[in-house]
Amino acid sequence: MQALLFADGGITALGTNIDLMGLVTVVTGWAVFLLLQKVLPKRLGMVAPSAGIAALVSVPVAALAFVVLYAIGGTAEIPLDSLAFAMVGVHVLVGVGEAIITTLAVGSIVAVRPDLVYGARRVLERRELVVRTPDRQGATA
Repeated sequence: MQALLFADGGITALGTNIDLMGLVTVVTGWAVFLLLQKVLPKRLGMVAPSAGIAALVSVPVAALAFVVLYAIGGTAEIPLDSLAFAMVGVHVLVGVGEAIITTLAVGSIVAVRPDLVYGARRVLERRELVVRTPDRQGATA
């Protein structure tokens, strides 16, 4: 998608894009998510917002990783501070979109099947099973 439809570097930048989007964002997002799970309350309702914040942070970090790669091997005369500002500025907006999509998707899955969300398992392990039985009038107690 990046290389062919969005013209983001084309085929020649495909390996770099895969590393940045497939490795840097994933590792950063997972690290931020784990950190938030340690700091925030251990509630099921915190899983989706934590995932959203992790998505928001991971995208600009990947943009900064690109700036580092560009500093190592870039050939055009572009000041690194201008490049970093442009890359992070645009990718913060992309990160906001990623955060919204991630929060909604993870929240929807957690609401229906929390056992499918790996990050929710730590919270689910601490839950106590409550069996509700109907009382004489048909309402659950």
